[in-house]
Amino acid sequence: MRKIFLDILGKSVIAPLMFVFIGVAPALAQTEMPKFEVSTRAYTKGDVDDRNGKYSVTKTNITASWRWFTLSYTRSDYDWEHSNRLPFGNGDDPWDTFHKLMFDAKTDDAITENLSWFGGATLVSGFEDEMTDSFSLIGRGGLRYNFSSDLGVSAGAVGMLSPVHSMILPLVGVHWRHEEDLGFSANVGYPLTTVRYRFNELLRLRAVNYWTRDVVRLANDSNVRRKGYVEECGYTAGAYLDIMPLPGLTATVGAEYMYDRDMRIYNKSGHRKGKYDVEDAFGGVLRLNYKF
Repeated sequence: MRKIFLDILGKSVIAPLMFVFIGVAPALAQTEMPKFEVSTRAYTKGDVDDRNGKYSVTKTNITASWRWFTLSYTRSDYDWEHSNRLPFGNGDDPWDTFHKLMFDAKTDDAITENLSWFGGATLVSGFEDEMTDSFSLIGRGGLRYNFSSDLGVSAGAVGMLSPVHSMILPLVGVHWRHEEDLGFSANVGYPLTTVRYRFNELLRLRAVNYWTRDVVRLANDSNVRRKGYVEECGYTAGAYLDIMPLPGLTATVGAEYMYDRDMRIYNKSGHRKGKYDVEDAFGGVLRLNYKF
C-alpha cells in the first residue's frame, strides 16, 4: 500500500496542531528516512480587544524527524505597540519571547487490506522563561479506510491534557490521491484541510485552512500573571508554492491569513482571568525541508 500521511493535525500540537503528523500507512513508517526542516513566519500587527494596543509576531522553527519520532523547537518573538492600552501587562510590554519544545511519537498498522489504524502521543512545553508546570500531553488515534489507491476516509479523536482547558476534539478527513502525484490531491477534514496541485516534478501549489492552539506558561515575575498562562486560539488560511529543485529538497514560500482568533489569560492555578479578541493578521512564510 502506498504511504499516505493524514496531515490532519497540521504542524504543531493544537498548540498549534501544526508539527504533528499522523502516519496512516501500515508498516511503512519503519522505512521513513530522516527529515530536517527550518522555517520562519512573520505576521502583521493585530489589535487586542479593540483597544488599539497591538502586537506582531515572528515565529522561527527547527524540526527533525526520523521513523516514528519528531522533535521540534519554535521561538516566537513579539513586537508590541501602544502597550499602555492593552487590557493586561500594567502598561508595559507583556512579554518578549515565547519558546516551545515538542516531542512526538506515532505508529500505525493494517487491520485488513483496506482498513488500518493510527495513533500517537505528543509532549509539549510552552514557556516564557521557566519550564516548570509548562507541559501538555496530547494523544490521538483513529481508523482509516481506503476505498481505492486514490480515495480514503479517516476518523478518530485527539485528547489534550494541559495546565488550562483540557479538551477532546474529533479527527475526520477524506483523502484524495497522494501529495506527490501530478495534478490535484487533497485532504479535506477537521482540524486541517489541504488542497494541492502539482504541475511537474519541480512545482506544487497548496492551499490550507487549519485551527491552532498554543498554551504558554508565563514567567515567575510576569507583569501579566506571575506563573500564569496564555492560551492563543484561532484559524489560519494559507497559500504556498513548493519548489523541489533536487530529490529530497523542498523550498516553500507562502502567504497566510490568521482570523477568528482570541487570547485567554489564566492564573497559576489554571483559572481564567480574561478573554480578548485579537484582530486578523496577514503573514509571510519561508520554509526549507530536506529528506535524506
